[in-house]
Amino acid sequence: MIKLLETHRQDIIYGIVVIIAVIVLRILTNKLHYWLSKEKQSKFPGEPIQSLSLLKLILNALWIVLGLIALSYLFVDESHHNTLTDDFKTVLYIGIVLALTIIAATTSNIWFKHDIKKKIESEHDPTSFKFLRYIVLIGIYFVGILLCLLAFPSLKGVAQTALGGAGVMAIIAGLAAQEALANIIGGLFIITFKPFKIGDLVKVTDTMVGRVKDITLRHTVIRNFENKMIVIPNAIINKEKLINYDMGELKCCERLRLEYHMIVISI
Repeated sequence: MIKLLETHRQDIIYGIVVIIAVIVLRILTNKLHYWLSKEKQSKFPGEPIQSLSLLKLILNALWIVLGLIALSYLFVDESHHNTLTDDFKTVLYIGIVLALTIIAATTSNIWFKHDIKKKIESEHDPTSFKFLRYIVLIGIYFVGILLCLLAFPSLKGVAQTALGGAGVMAIIAGLAAQEALANIIGGLFIITFKPFKIGDLVKVTDTMVGRVKDITLRHTVIRNFENKMIVIPNAIINKEKLINYDMGELKCCERLRLEYHMIVISI
């Protein structure tokens, strides 16, 4: 037994170091998650922390997978060490990209929400910022997914095509999803020409009257007087002739019909 331990002394020390490193990294990740959650709740009370929990889950899984790959060096031939090294680098790269993507998306989302809240408090129009928030978040996640695809040689061509052939993809997407693109373009038209903004009282049809609550990439949300949400695709609302009661002069003019009756009294 002693001879066996002396023979594999370096391997045992290496394995213990790897296990300790994984445990330490998981402890640090949990402490970092606790601290970030506390700071987020103090600076942005009521803000959900699902993104931080997802980041914690990804990092903890990353440390375990990297630890298992590192321990695999003890059980495979030296001829396979290069393959393990490549796998280690790939997993580390994907983990870092996913973590940075979540951090970038969460930071952008918080910044936009904070700025939108300030605009609402100062009675400025937050419509453009709300719409831009959706575009930025989708862009961040799209880039993160493409960067993850670059880690796989078999999918690298797909990612490079997506990054370099945006025009071709736009044509294909336009043919395959004309309605979805029409809604996105409709949303851009609403933000650009501003026929209405968030908070305006609008009438699209006799059954769709209420205040605008949100404008997304796909649809516009209106809260009617029954406190129900009406979701209208942007492509449809762009085609309709709507009435915006909050645009321009707020005074209302009504035609009144007066009838005069003459009474003749004979004496």
